[in-house]
Amino acid sequence: MNEGAVEDLRRVSTDPAILGRILQGERAAMVALVELLRTEQELLLKGDTDPLSALGEAKARHLTELTRHAEQRRCFLLDCKLTPDRDGMNAWLEAHAAAHPELRDASRQLLALTRTAHVMNRVNGTLIATRLRVTQQALNTLFGEAATSGAYGADGSTVTPQTRKLAVV
Repeated sequence: MNEGAVEDLRRVSTDPAILGRILQGERAAMVALVELLRTEQELLLKGDTDPLSALGEAKARHLTELTRHAEQRRCFLLDCKLTPDRDGMNAWLEAHAAAHPELRDASRQLLALTRTAHVMNRVNGTLIATRLRVTQQALNTLFGEAATSGAYGADGSTVTPQTRKLAVV
């Protein structure tokens, strides 16, 4: 490949329109993820846990899509000779803010959505942990009562139930 062709590729890969498409895709995937987290939260609050596994699969697909967009953004920043992190993104936005204010806005919207998703995910995790704790307490109560329930032998004395450990294969 000649030097002109290499330079053309470099210009294409650092074209602000490409970053705009990356941020647009990332934003759409993040909006969908936030909606899934909102639905998950509603289900958890209602106690309707049956649809959660399907929701988990959908979340995994959106997270995969977000990872793909983040990798594209990382490559874009590297092609621009910037660090592939928040500092690199901020440097690019500062350098191009006047010519492309819409990209700064898109980046801010994406960061706000990311914060929202983070908070919602943390709340949902707390709801799940609480539900698990309550379920475990109920099971302990049930099994504890079963172990101490008054069973009597033929002579009228209390019989202690035998406990068996299950074999793990």
